[in-house]
Amino acid sequence: MAGMGTDTATATHVSYLGGYIFLSYVISSMGCATTLELLHRRTSRSGFYNWYDMTRLCKSTRDD
Repeated sequence: MAGMGTDTATATHVSYLGGYIFLSYVISSMGCATTLELLHRRTSRSGFYNWYDMTRLCKSTRDD
């Protein structure tokens, strides 16, 4: 097509540091454990009603 430049794609070198990847897994696991502990403490008295309430809240705030 007229006026369009030619494709001049070049390969980019990508590298990852293993320590950062491992650290991200550790931090994610800690966040997951903390979230589950907080959910457990919140729902320990009311049981399934709180789980239902939180599920309903999550579905109502979605932007889909």
